[in-house]
Amino acid sequence: FATRAATLTPVAQSLAAAQSSKARGNALFQAGDYPAAAVAYAQAIAAVDPALQAPTTSYAAECTLLALLANTAQVALKLDNPQSAIKFCTDALGLSVCASKEALFRKVLVRLATALDTGTDADPDAAMAIVTEAQLRGMDADEFAAIAQKAGKDKQGVLREGLEMRMFIMLSLRLSAGTENVDRMKGLLRSGDLPHVDRRDEEGNNVLWGVLNALTIADVEVPESATDGPVDPDDNRGGESCVPMLALLLGAGADPNQRFEDGRTPLMYAAGSGYVTAVTAVLTANTFQKKQVHAADSKGWTALHVACSTNAGEKRPLTKNSKHGHDHDHAHGHGESDPTGGGDDEAVGILAVVRALLDAGADPRLQNEIGQTPLILAAMSGACEVVAELLRVNAARPGCGPGLLSQRNTHGMSAIMIAHQVARKSGVVTDLLSAAEKAGGSTEIEAREDLRMMKWVEVRGTIREAHNGLLRRLTAEGGEALVNSPAAAAEAEFGGEPPDTRTGIATMAGHTPSVSAASSRRRPPAPRWGGRRRSCPTPGTPRAGSPRPETAPGTGRRPPRRRNPSTSPSATST
Repeated sequence: FATRAATLTPVAQSLAAAQSSKARGNALFQAGDYPAAAVAYAQAIAAVDPALQAPTTSYAAECTLLALLANTAQVALKLDNPQSAIKFCTDALGLSVCASKEALFRKVLVRLATALDTGTDADPDAAMAIVTEAQLRGMDADEFAAIAQKAGKDKQGVLREGLEMRMFIMLSLRLSAGTENVDRMKGLLRSGDLPHVDRRDEEGNNVLWGVLNALTIADVEVPESATDGPVDPDDNRGGESCVPMLALLLGAGADPNQRFEDGRTPLMYAAGSGYVTAVTAVLTANTFQKKQVHAADSKGWTALHVACSTNAGEKRPLTKNSKHGHDHDHAHGHGESDPTGGGDDEAVGILAVVRALLDAGADPRLQNEIGQTPLILAAMSGACEVVAELLRVNAARPGCGPGLLSQRNTHGMSAIMIAHQVARKSGVVTDLLSAAEKAGGSTEIEAREDLRMMKWVEVRGTIREAHNGLLRRLTAEGGEALVNSPAAAAEAEFGGEPPDTRTGIATMAGHTPSVSAASSRRRPPAPRWGGRRRSCPTPGTPRAGSPRPETAPGTGRRPPRRRNPSTSPSATST
């Protein structure tokens, strides 16, 4: 516990210090003391750097940095220093969160265009290029209109009458598979009906978001009776059949580094789909930044966390039209995975996704908000092949190896202990030990620590059962008045849980108790990634009965909700 707290405390303090300096800078700006505001913002930018390096705070830190750069650019304009404003705005545009924060994104573009259009080194053409980019993305501002009028240019990016952005997003969500749909999207981009490939609607979604969610929809064969004519042999409604559309959008300029709700990246969505072809499409995009392999969302999940939270043995259903040419569920009998991870199974298996991410530089040592590592998540899922891959020593993957066994989550539990409690029947416990021994590692220290933890859990369960049993006897024997004292009965329950040792330990492990123990797939702290949706969502409309766990829902399990930017400075400041 102390070790984990010692790791998290400095970065949390760093983020808090940055936000405090930012608030001081906003107050100074509102008071008209621009030089002092610039100093406060500079201190905040320096303070936020450590928080940018830790997965648990990196997303919040990047959002804070975006606001700081936008504010500092405004201060530079107030101090008649347009060149500094240009630099700050350029740095802001380089952040992956920029386009997902609509209000701040607009401010950055307004200030960049203004800086380029003022001063002795003014560049009206460059300023107009920024205005055009903003208008194609659907942004309006008085400053944009003034610069366009000065240049004698008409407004760009106006949607044709009868068209709305949600229509394009629905198209990409429901009709992403098949050559006909790919050709349709090409035509929309070529004609200008869709002014910008990354243009977002009022909920912050775009066509790339639609395709990424379509990847998680099960492939379904479309009967000819359901169409007006012959069936397109490549036309499936989702799954891996959507990868060509994904490649088309990325090739047309869609940003592979952009963020969506809660900081999710395209690589996270692709990893959650379980298709290595989708992951490869993102990794090989022309503008993909290698550092984004380590990008974490608001809960500290990276793409590797997402991939390892899915059962490695689970196969994605393919239609007879799949390019792989056969049914993978029966390739090795009853959906069992190929122990070697090779052949066609690897092309659609989560093991191939994990390998692709590791080869791209993903760090398996990173821990999410509650201390879970990719190894812990793989152990919870009973993913034996993935566990072996993570523990295998490889010079090209410096983070892999038996050293991962020593990492523990926030509750002090290792991968071995969690697997023993949550995925005992999967055989992953034996694989954890044997893989570590084959890799030349020693598990003696970890085993002794796990034994102490398991003894403590058993003692805790025994005490809880006796405690709650006593409360029930008191109530049954007329002692209800004692139980219903100022401390409510619910609070008197030990840990607020029924006397069930396994449920208690599952909760400690980060496992969601509401997920059936008989389920064929073990889930991470919440079913947020992986899993296949059987119907398409409508943007802006949550699916009935969809869980909304604290750690965020799964990729494509429900459309993101629009949220007000939490890092936007007040309108009266900047």
